Amino acid sequence: MKLFPSRIDGYARHDRFDEAEKLGVMNCIECGCCSFVCPAKRSLTQSMRTAKNSIQRQRRRDKARKDKEKAQAEAKAAAEMRAAEAKAKAEAEKAKASTIDAK
Repeated sequence: MKLFPSRIDGYARHDRFDEAEKLGVMNCIECGCCSFVCPAKRSLTQSMRTAKNSIQRQRRRDKARKDKEKAQAEAKAAAEMRAAEAKAKAEAEKAKASTIDAK
């Protein structure tokens, strides 16, 4: 798996979660071995958890934003379609009325 807990910890402490993700933080199973063997007794597992949570939170925000943009685009397209249908209906009624007036 080749995780680098100390590097990921450094990135997590400086809110550089994109770098932590590149190092594979999402592959961490939070077993605690890295914290147990750390000679500096750093809370590496907690840093991994923090990084993973921040990345997941950002992914949810990105997905929500994309879903909102998609819904807005669909609503705009539907409104344009309704406007085009209304215009076509009005033109058809106008043409029908002019045909009746011509008789």
